[in-house]
Amino acid sequence: MNNQNKISAFQLAMITVAYVASVRALPTLAEYGFSCIFYYILAALMFLVPSALVSAELATAWPGRGGVYVWVKEALGGYWGFLAIWLQFLSNVVSLPAFLSFVAATFAYVFMPQLANNKYFLISFILISFWVATFISFTGMKTAGWINTFGAFTAVFIPVILILILGFTWLLMGETSQTVLSMKTFFPDIKQINMPHLAFLVGLLFAFAGMEISGAHALDVKDTQKNYSKGIFLAVVLISCVGFGALSIAIVIPQQQLSLVAGIMQAFTVFFTRFHMAWAVPILAILIVAGSIAALNSSIIGPSKGFFGSATGGEIPPILTKVNKHGMPINMFIFQGIVFTIITLLFLSTPTVSSAYWLIMEIVAVLYLMMYVLLFISGIVLRYKRPYVKRTYKVPGGIIGMWIVASLGLISVILGIVMSFVPPEQLEIGNILLREILLVIGIVILIGLGLLIYALRKPHWVVNTDLLTTEE
Repeated sequence: MNNQNKISAFQLAMITVAYVASVRALPTLAEYGFSCIFYYILAALMFLVPSALVSAELATAWPGRGGVYVWVKEALGGYWGFLAIWLQFLSNVVSLPAFLSFVAATFAYVFMPQLANNKYFLISFILISFWVATFISFTGMKTAGWINTFGAFTAVFIPVILILILGFTWLLMGETSQTVLSMKTFFPDIKQINMPHLAFLVGLLFAFAGMEISGAHALDVKDTQKNYSKGIFLAVVLISCVGFGALSIAIVIPQQQLSLVAGIMQAFTVFFTRFHMAWAVPILAILIVAGSIAALNSSIIGPSKGFFGSATGGEIPPILTKVNKHGMPINMFIFQGIVFTIITLLFLSTPTVSSAYWLIMEIVAVLYLMMYVLLFISGIVLRYKRPYVKRTYKVPGGIIGMWIVASLGLISVILGIVMSFVPPEQLEIGNILLREILLVIGIVILIGLGLLIYALRKPHWVVNTDLLTTEE
């Protein structure tokens, strides 16, 4: 790829922000009221920062095509490398219907809010949006960088800044807050903390997941060794600011009325109605929808290019390694789209949108957090196994620093996996046993599918992907 077609550190940051940060996570976080800020900071320190630091070190040392596949393979071998990239790829595909259901619910606020729970509307919107974004992804990384910059600003920064201003203004005007704002409520009540209470934190951890995705773009960055870490750390700062928007939602929407899918628009509707600006609701909804669809580009490209990197080990059929003149794996994108379409239809076959949303997010969270177990272990192992490989960025503190940072990450993801099997007390789950069975079956089937693909690999499938990614 010519240097002029590569992306800058800023564009890498925007691609990462577009993939990781989203206002869709704010309603889940708002369930905790004022203490949501405490939990947000805790999750950032325990998971977001460790994943960013470890990913930055590994990407600058092994910037080859494939991201987490390359890193885990170097540390633990080909079997675990493929499992890691499969979990990452699958988590992305499975979670996208839930993400786009949020976008669809937001779009419904433009003309008919009740459509947010209409499955036929959701299916149509989700599939059309995904396939349009997929075909746009064929145009290459340079275009993707600009598209995701637009998406990050319109779907993340503008809504978050606006909702923070509205929330602050609401309090200054002396309006009633639906959550108590005090030092006592900022810190969780130890007596009330239990596993069901903490179950929503799984959604928060998942909201921070994805920092390692940028590793698939390492070779697409101008002067990778210098600019990659800059882009990652800018993304961490920006992502860390997004979660504070949850407090504004908690201020105006009572917990029992909060929708996990449409919570952000619920809050904006209350704010704008009170300030005699109801006309602004559809405008903002359109802005968020347009930006979210643009940001979808990063969710399509990143995991697919990472999974595409496993072609270097012969783990995927040659038909999926075809690239166009822009170096984009178009057949991989189409394969991803087919899987996505099937999952979308299954996702919306459940009795209610809310139950489907939460079940699918739990399955995805377990799969993704399992990948992070392999990532953090690899960070430690490679310090011993490949100590002389040049790392432009290194986790501070030498071996001890890596142990501390990676261990923090491991503790958070293991707790997250355990909590995934605990039904949240804030939601009506229904038959808990059935829920647990569906959760386990979904996880086993999806992991088993990846192991089957690996078992069917052929030696002649090996491809040098670096020779296939020349952009004209």
